[in-house]
Amino acid sequence: MRATLADVAKKTGLSTATIRQIFNGRAERFSKKTVERVRAAARELGYMPNAAARSVRRGRFDAVAVLLRHNGSHQDYNILKGVYAAATRRGWQVYYGETEDCGFDEPENVPRHFRERCVDGYLVHHGMDLDPALIGALERVGVPIVWINAQARSNCVRPDDEGAMEMAIDYLLAQGHHRLGWLCAEIDRGALWQYPFMRHYSSTLRLTCFRELCRKKGVAFSVFHEMFSDEDELTRGVMHWLAGSESPSAIITNGDVFSRHLLLTARHLGIDLPDLPEVVSFVTGPCAAIAGVKKTILRVPAQEMGQAGVDMLFELLSTDRSSVPPRLIPYTLRSLQ
Repeated sequence: MRATLADVAKKTGLSTATIRQIFNGRAERFSKKTVERVRAAARELGYMPNAAARSVRRGRFDAVAVLLRHNGSHQDYNILKGVYAAATRRGWQVYYGETEDCGFDEPENVPRHFRERCVDGYLVHHGMDLDPALIGALERVGVPIVWINAQARSNCVRPDDEGAMEMAIDYLLAQGHHRLGWLCAEIDRGALWQYPFMRHYSSTLRLTCFRELCRKKGVAFSVFHEMFSDEDELTRGVMHWLAGSESPSAIITNGDVFSRHLLLTARHLGIDLPDLPEVVSFVTGPCAAIAGVKKTILRVPAQEMGQAGVDMLFELLSTDRSSVPPRLIPYTLRSLQ
């Protein structure tokens, strides 16, 4: 015979109401000692809560869906890690899906969570603008949506790029630099063809902040913001900029552009290396130091965004509010030396 909630209450000497609250995601109302005593009794008796019955009673699934444009990046992994940790603390299940798999041409390929309500809300990180068909499908489900690493008027969590840029500029000025540079150099890998919507907002936002802050602080600056057809052309372009008459003594980079690989490619191409600048880089994954170069990183707070996204979703589910203001997550500045 299966153990019941009443059996756990009897064994612990607590009320069934207390036991129910502990197993229904409100354990924080009680002491750790009480919660552990209840869970130990449940394990001993073989009692497990009935999630289906609880969902019927409460009209909630205690489940959220995470949708990512998964490309195997460290950022995606860390966002998912943050979501899972925060959701687990709240007693929520996490369902995972990839936005590329949400095809709407064939009805049988549409994921179940778009065809029937089985989650309490969505956390979406896509990187670029979503297919309008996917946005429409999300909105038709009729549950709260929190956008991660996205710019929106409400219900979004993103890094504080504006604050990070000011932190980087102030740091470099304190190091004695008087001319700063912005470096964003990419290889066109057909991303605009694969995803025929807007590119991610962050590179443009960071560039805008860089220009505005340098002007506000009276700092001389130069900008290199280009797309190239291949790696060799990118290397030549960056080195030509750094060797120019108005070359900066310190640069802020969008991604780990100024790397050991870039310098090795320059040597392979027979390019004389200019005086190497001090570097501050916005990065999402591992970043290696460079011999002879003072390098500092601003790591995108991906795990923290995932956690904040869950907290925002909880706020939407726990109140009558349909929207909350955007939440900006701060960066930290860390030297690689």
